[in-house]
Amino acid sequence: MYTLARDEAEPEMVKMAFSCNCYTQIMANGGQEMLDELYKDNLIPDSKQLPNMDITLGIKTSDSGKT
Repeated sequence: MYTLARDEAEPEMVKMAFSCNCYTQIMANGGQEMLDELYKDNLIPDSKQLPNMDITLGIKTSDSGKT
């Protein structure tokens, strides 16, 4: 399951969250290393994670260029 969310307290941050049945297996087989390598700039503290989701990444829309 994927979820996109935006909080009024941080309107420039879009949160993309992921949850699946095999989360523990993914993390045990290199999942954390992949997150650290590919998404290190998007990792957010546990206190800002979306509830009931396995992983939440934060994407700052203010860092995106205009298209």
